[in-house]
Amino acid sequence: MTMPIRIDTLKYAQLLKEGGVSAEQAELQAEALGTVLSECHVAVESDLVLQRSDLLARMDLLKQEVYDRMDLLKQEIYDRMDLLKQEIYGRMDLLKQEIYGRMDLLKQELLAEIGAVDRTLSARMDSLDQRMDALGRRVGRLETGFYVLFGIQFVVDAAILYKLFA
Repeated sequence: MTMPIRIDTLKYAQLLKEGGVSAEQAELQAEALGTVLSECHVAVESDLVLQRSDLLARMDLLKQEVYDRMDLLKQEIYDRMDLLKQEIYGRMDLLKQEIYGRMDLLKQELLAEIGAVDRTLSARMDSLDQRMDALGRRVGRLETGFYVLFGIQFVVDAAILYKLFA
């Protein structure tokens, strides 16, 4: 509830007269001030208490809305992170299967080649002394191939572990 401002215009006019203002001017100023102030309204304490309560309630609602939105955003981010994690793990599993498949094929090829070398050596036992150096070099290349293969596997496994824990 607001209340108009009340002024004792008679007392105000008397104070102006005592201050040296003419009676006519003092009465006009007092009447003008009384009219202006009667149109102004001042909030009473109960108005301020209601306004304060209303503002505090609105602030609480806004605060709760912000917290709710933050919770939703947090959940959305966690859900997206879970999806991304699943996608990455799926791709890593596919890559791992592809690498192991290629390694198995390479192993079969190498074993087949070793078998061919072994058959060749069995058929040519009589010339073993002459071909021993050549066989050593060939086995050396195969050994290098194995080391390269296992080196590649180590690098791939290290890359997978890095992506998993980075």
